[in-house]
Amino acid sequence: GYTSLTKVSPEQATASAEAWIHENAETFKFDGRDLTHVATTYQKSKCRNCYSSVFTFTSSHAGYGDRSNATNLITEDTEHAIELAPYQNHYIVDDVFDELHQLSYQEVFKQRIDAARVWLTTQSPTFIAQEGYDIDDSFKISPDYYIGYDYPYRIRTTFKTERPGYGPNGYIPTAAEKEERFIGMMIKGQDTNLDHEILIIVEPDLTVSEAIIDNIYSDVAEDLTIAETIHPTAQ
Repeated sequence: GYTSLTKVSPEQATASAEAWIHENAETFKFDGRDLTHVATTYQKSKCRNCYSSVFTFTSSHAGYGDRSNATNLITEDTEHAIELAPYQNHYIVDDVFDELHQLSYQEVFKQRIDAARVWLTTQSPTFIAQEGYDIDDSFKISPDYYIGYDYPYRIRTTFKTERPGYGPNGYIPTAAEKEERFIGMMIKGQDTNLDHEILIIVEPDLTVSEAIIDNIYSDVAEDLTIAETIHPTAQ
């Protein structure tokens, strides 16, 4: 590999990416052929040796990953495109399959959403203490976080509570605290304080690092916060 002090050329980055595909990309290794380099781009603003490369190839069967044990494997030529950005641990086929972790994005999304749901119903101080219910099952993942397995995902949903307030003691922010934290931008909770929106940050290890309710309260720190400052792209 290259050290952070080594200046890597586009040709070297391309060769390294191609070698990774031959050695590690299970979709290609299983039945891939005609590997073709499309482009290598230098992401100068990211880091010294941040390159992303795109290749195409053809598989003899449908599907992704190692399909040795697959039943009803369909034999048909299937065109694929793989994008590799090693500085992000990003090795994605057709924008849907993570070659590094051998998971489809649907599987990754489900893991993160399940983790968020479990945390909300079993560990959220507000949800538990204020008797939460009626969780919206359409958990939403912020589009700007469709970037790979090794990154935190921002997941949003809504819920109701039997009582107003936040945290284990039902804290109700004062008018001054609401104004200070731009509470006028809140989508939920500004009228009855019984309808809430929550932004849950789920880490790659499926732990929850942050949970902001109604853009004002951190249910992890159990304190008021300014969500716009902490998560400027969360809206």
